[in-house]
Amino acid sequence: MKNHELKYNIYFEIELLCFISRLLALAPFSIQKANSAARGKSFQYSDIILTTFQTILILVGFCISELFVAVIDEPVLLSTIRTMWFISSVSYHTTCIVTLILNVTIHRQYLPRILNSINVIDSKLCLRDNREKLFRTRRSSRTKQLSLITLILGINSALSFCFSFNRGIVYNAYTILRTLCNVIFFLIIFQYITLVLVLKTRYEQIYSTLSKLLFTDGTSHDVSVKFNSRRRISILAFNLDVKSRTEDVFMIRDLRQIYSQLHDVLLLINKYYGTTILLVIISILLNLTPSIYLGIILFKDTIVYRHELKQYIESVLLLCWCVSIIFMYVWLNSCCHLVTDEVYKLMVCIHRIQLLPNVTHGTVVELNAFTNQLRDIRVEFSVCGLFALNLQFLCASFGVITSYILVLIQL
Repeated sequence: MKNHELKYNIYFEIELLCFISRLLALAPFSIQKANSAARGKSFQYSDIILTTFQTILILVGFCISELFVAVIDEPVLLSTIRTMWFISSVSYHTTCIVTLILNVTIHRQYLPRILNSINVIDSKLCLRDNREKLFRTRRSSRTKQLSLITLILGINSALSFCFSFNRGIVYNAYTILRTLCNVIFFLIIFQYITLVLVLKTRYEQIYSTLSKLLFTDGTSHDVSVKFNSRRRISILAFNLDVKSRTEDVFMIRDLRQIYSQLHDVLLLINKYYGTTILLVIISILLNLTPSIYLGIILFKDTIVYRHELKQYIESVLLLCWCVSIIFMYVWLNSCCHLVTDEVYKLMVCIHRIQLLPNVTHGTVVELNAFTNQLRDIRVEFSVCGLFALNLQFLCASFGVITSYILVLIQL
């Protein structure tokens, strides 16, 4: 049974993401389970070499892209657009380089700490009987999400290579390096989204466990209760005996401890990804403004003046790239907002349990303490303490982008 628990855990859930991250020099995911620390150290030098190689490729791609922008003679490329394009390109490539460097230096041990903490939480939340089914379902979800990212990148890459066809070796090299940078950038965002969704599933388990009291008049129903040496029960096991209603108190207290541990994991995620996500958001906002503007202008010119196929592909490529970035940005903020909604659902569930007729005084006291804990220990994905990722921030940032695009159109 112990080997069964070691196999089906958080590492099993994100195994495919770990493999792809190793290939792209995102080093923290190259460290495997806690019991394979020696093997993790053996990867350190190869990670450093691969990171250095990836950094050089990204720098070369940045230099080539700025060279192309400087020599392009297009009337729609105003000096303002050229400046914004240069700044956005600097931000975009800097995000990838800084993330790669941080992952092999000061941030190298953060992710194993996060995953090990989640393993401890899973040992309390997941029953042994359905552990395999649960983690296989989660693994399947992560694989489908990763396939979606692959499809988005594949479409953009195909359009890029169609546009660069027969345009020379230098431009083809630039397309390859740009594609590499795009893959790294998207994978950085997906890593963060994956950790957010991992937390979301654990909060959903807490809600599922607590909501069972709603269908029992505030008492527990299951004859298969077994006490451990500390007189504590499993949080998913209940008792039919009315005299043992104090077990509800133990169950709620266990949930409170798990909630506190999940908040510690949340703080680690905010600390580990704070700088990276800040750079990602800055890059997205800086890239979207000139890209959307230029894509709209080019698409309008191709329709009005009936340019050749190359101009159509260029405009469609820019607009597809904008749609892809917007999708990832919306997905990022939506996932963070859904996690905070799970905490709100917990508070609603607690208030509904307190209204049941047969709830004991001890249960009410523990539920009140849980309510205070949910109110005082807020769940939010903060970016370096500057702002929180949610739908409100998403709408505000889209408002800023729209305003700048309207200003550029009027120039």
